[in-house]
Amino acid sequence: MSNQDILKSLNYLDNLDNLDIKLSKLNLKSSTHSHLLSQVRCYRDELGRYKERVDSNYDDISVINGSIQAINTQLTRAIEHNTQFTSSVRQLLNSTHTLQSKLQSTEQFLETFTLPPQAVLLLSSKDYNMDYPLLDALTRLNDIRHKAQLLHTPTGDQSTAALDILHTSSPLCETAYVKICKYLKHQFDMHYAKRGGGEVIVEGLHVACLEHLAQRDDLYHEVLVHLAKLRRMLLQSQFLTALANLESNEDIITHPVRFAGELLAWLHQHAADEKELMSDLLAKKPVEETLSSALLDVSRRIRLHLTHALSFTHRSEQLTDLIGFYKDTLTQSIPVASITDLFAYL
Repeated sequence: MSNQDILKSLNYLDNLDNLDIKLSKLNLKSSTHSHLLSQVRCYRDELGRYKERVDSNYDDISVINGSIQAINTQLTRAIEHNTQFTSSVRQLLNSTHTLQSKLQSTEQFLETFTLPPQAVLLLSSKDYNMDYPLLDALTRLNDIRHKAQLLHTPTGDQSTAALDILHTSSPLCETAYVKICKYLKHQFDMHYAKRGGGEVIVEGLHVACLEHLAQRDDLYHEVLVHLAKLRRMLLQSQFLTALANLESNEDIITHPVRFAGELLAWLHQHAADEKELMSDLLAKKPVEETLSSALLDVSRRIRLHLTHALSFTHRSEQLTDLIGFYKDTLTQSIPVASITDLFAYL
């Protein structure tokens, strides 16, 4: 029964007027009080145990709270370390990107300004064999030197790297050009000074070599002078042979007009052939100076014979008309100094 029921019972007994046996009443009341006291003690004991559990839980909570605070401190430190680590990683990534960019730039620089080993070997070899791979290597070397000349410092001066590239590549470039020069002279001796009047076939390799050598004015001029000398000697030899055959059939004294016509016809044919040869060989380069030099000796000899013919004919109209015709034809088709001088002094 509940405490409230016990109290009601006690109040009820206190109000009983017709109860005769007071002792029973007191005993009942005492028993009820004892029971109530027992209940109170049990309740108190229960509260004591509850308090112990609460105190025990409070200690556990204090320990847990301490642990949480320690964890929070560790987390705070971990966050700080992580922030520092993240910053370090970011700096490392930036450094890596910078290094990669520098490495890429260095690789591009080396690729742009470095000759392959095979090209270096071709250009530096001591033999005078010539082929298109060597010319390609020289083109590559000239391209490197041209790009190096464009390298400047922020102040506008040429950079140290550019000067070093130009300095180290200069001997290699010089060796290649000298090699081309000697090769062409040898080839000209072999192919462009043949006696016998056979057709000269211009080789593409010779044209390509001359195009490369044109970048060196001194060596290019040296080669052209050599070529002109060879062609001049060959034309003079061919002219003397033709003149010997002509004099065996014609006489400058008895047939001066016919003799002069044969000479001028020979000059017209050979000068045209020479111009075609020079144009094919020198490609788009000017041929006038070299052609004039090649024709110089035969032009002088023909001028001398024409002067004699004019003297023998007392400058006859037929001969002067013939000379005038060839003058107009030759000076228009082959406008070089030696041809112009030939007719200028007649």
